[in-house]
Amino acid sequence: MVLCFKGLYRALFLLVMMFLLSGGFLHAQVNISGVINMTTAVTDVILPNCLDCDVGCQDAIQVNDASAFRAGDLALIIQMKGATINTSNTASGGQITDIANAGNYEFFIIDSIDNAGNIIFPVYGLVKQYDAGGQVQVIRIPNYGNNKVNVTGTLTAPT
Repeated sequence: MVLCFKGLYRALFLLVMMFLLSGGFLHAQVNISGVINMTTAVTDVILPNCLDCDVGCQDAIQVNDASAFRAGDLALIIQMKGATINTSNTASGGQITDIANAGNYEFFIIDSIDNAGNIIFPVYGLVKQYDAGGQVQVIRIPNYGNNKVNVTGTLTAPT
């Protein structure tokens, strides 16, 4: 009978240790409300022609205000306008004649920020082309990790 309890105690001890080491109850709670996605308008996108081995050569995204962004943040760059549409009063009116870069978007991780110049540097080069005149914006995507997220109020978009 004593041997039976020793095995039970050992199994219980192992279960408790696995729970504690797995962080079973160590996840924090994050309360969110209001504006959670920060956004800024893009004034210029600089895509230099870099060699693969040129570590000092980086794409640069100049924005109106880079203060809401940090190195390591996940962000989205998206161009909202830029297509050319046939405006004639004919059967072909309304057709898109040149999509240009309208609708281009991609996610990227921020490598560094030059706050004085409001320049965001992605970790890796951007894949698509962007025309700053086509209403391009950068949006910060929040990352709450493995934490439990509680919505404590209305979530809204930036004005």
